[in-house]
Amino acid sequence: MKDNFEKQIKESIEKLEYSYDPKAWDAMRKRLDTVKPVSKLPLYLAIGGAAVVTTVVIAYNLIGNKNIESSTPSSNENVELVNVERPDGNKNTIENKKANQNTINDVSFDNGNDVTNNVIDNGSETQGANNTNSSVIPNETSSTTNNTTATNGTSNTNSTGTTPVSERVVAPKLFSELCEGETKNIYNENNVDLYIIAPNGDEIKCPAKTKTAFTAKMAGKHSCGYYQNGTFTELSSFIGEEKPHAEIEVLSSDEKYDARGLPVTTLYTNDLGSNYSWNVEGVKLNGKEVNVHLFKKGSHTAKLTITGANGCITSTSRKIMVDESYNLIAMNSFVPNDADPAVNTFMPYGLKLRNTSFTLIIIDPKDGHVVYETSDASNGWDGIDRQTGQLVPFESAYIWKVVLDNPEPNESPEYAGTVIPIARRR
Repeated sequence: MKDNFEKQIKESIEKLEYSYDPKAWDAMRKRLDTVKPVSKLPLYLAIGGAAVVTTVVIAYNLIGNKNIESSTPSSNENVELVNVERPDGNKNTIENKKANQNTINDVSFDNGNDVTNNVIDNGSETQGANNTNSSVIPNETSSTTNNTTATNGTSNTNSTGTTPVSERVVAPKLFSELCEGETKNIYNENNVDLYIIAPNGDEIKCPAKTKTAFTAKMAGKHSCGYYQNGTFTELSSFIGEEKPHAEIEVLSSDEKYDARGLPVTTLYTNDLGSNYSWNVEGVKLNGKEVNVHLFKKGSHTAKLTITGANGCITSTSRKIMVDESYNLIAMNSFVPNDADPAVNTFMPYGLKLRNTSFTLIIIDPKDGHVVYETSDASNGWDGIDRQTGQLVPFESAYIWKVVLDNPEPNESPEYAGTVIPIARRR
């Protein structure tokens, strides 16, 4: 071990380069000229001790100089000299390095070796061997979160792409259930955006501090919550209820009139529900099958609303075509001299069945005078002109007109047509 130590000392001395300093040599010369007291120690001990001390000092300075040289600052560093006291009472000057406003401090020596502290290059000083971990949570209005943690002089950055939540998020006032296709308002009173996730994964955004009109486009569970660090947190949920199906069918029948002599069209549906409500041009009816009275030729609109067992409602509409207008089922001719009472008088057949108040008048188109008038459905015109008391000429057209006192909904209060008295049945 001694041989190795001496070998290291020898190699260090051979490589050591001393810089020339005139002032240092003058000081040494003055010290050599000073008279020293004679040592009482034997000469060989004094010489040996001096050699050992000299060797230790040279080695110590060599190590110290190497440590100083190894920390030689670069051209862009600020350098200041710091006097450091060694364990032997002497002082050594080292360069204190300042890089980017960071300082190496608390330099100490342990058995001749210098120990420096770690530096975190973030514009702050770190003392001793302890490092500080810090997490930064950006403002909640930021759309990107950068969390930087300093560990052993390194930094890790995680970008979540979502808004971090640093406060309690309150669930909005929702509904226990929402029918498919139904729209309701949701008010988000929080400072963060909320999202509603539909059963198929579609997301509906409810911005912070905003009222949003939400429509359930499908049945099933809908979750309401927020995102934090890419993870969805559910606050509440509701069920989108399935709405019933609704379709209108028209019953095909040869029956054009009902028992009251009114025109009839039968509508129905095969869809399930707890309630069926119809609206045919303002006329409201209830039931799975209904009879509607359409008096005019052309297109009419029928609307059906079905309420399901779950309370959800759905509606549908359909156009209904009418081939001819209703005219009280009036015949266009009669036989005054026939023995059959069913054909020997004129009275619109509908009036005989309806039992409604009316006034019927017959007019001679040649001069416009009233030939006949009645309000009794059982007393039809027999072809006699009340002005002359004579049977009117056959094969001539006469005008008839009926005025109803209480017409049906969507029914005209007046009807009119022509009738021809004939001599025999055609």
